[in-house]
Amino acid sequence: LVYRLHAGHLRALSLSRFASVQSTNAWVRALARRMNRDMELAEHHLLRIASAQDIDLPPQSAAIISRDQRLKHLRSLSGTNFDREFLRQVILDEEEISQTIAGAQSLLPTDSVLLEYVGRFAPLRRQHRQVAENIQGEMASRPQDARRMGQ
Repeated sequence: LVYRLHAGHLRALSLSRFASVQSTNAWVRALARRMNRDMELAEHHLLRIASAQDIDLPPQSAAIISRDQRLKHLRSLSGTNFDREFLRQVILDEEEISQTIAGAQSLLPTDSVLLEYVGRFAPLRRQHRQVAENIQGEMASRPQDARRMGQ
């Protein structure tokens, strides 16, 4: 679970950093900045847990992230197409992490530091997803304004 969470954080950080610069939509940029802040905090706490439990995590797995086809595709887009794909990926990533957590939670002892960690940071991911879905809805209902939304 620690490895999957770590990889998910690194991917979310890469995605959010790129979106905070690349997006043409103020709401998307705001979501990206929030994701970046939240995932940096989550990753900091996860690294402390891993260190305390003598779990060696790969350092900033840039090689893994650079091979991620979804990120490569996102980097090829711009404008509203970029914004829509970024939001779609935020939602997909949250679904994947939620499934990972759901599968592992029952295996963790009730007094587990990792269980406490998941209880604290999983809601942030769900909030990111909810905001992404809300922005998607706004973009779909006003496609002519999608680029300027939130400005």
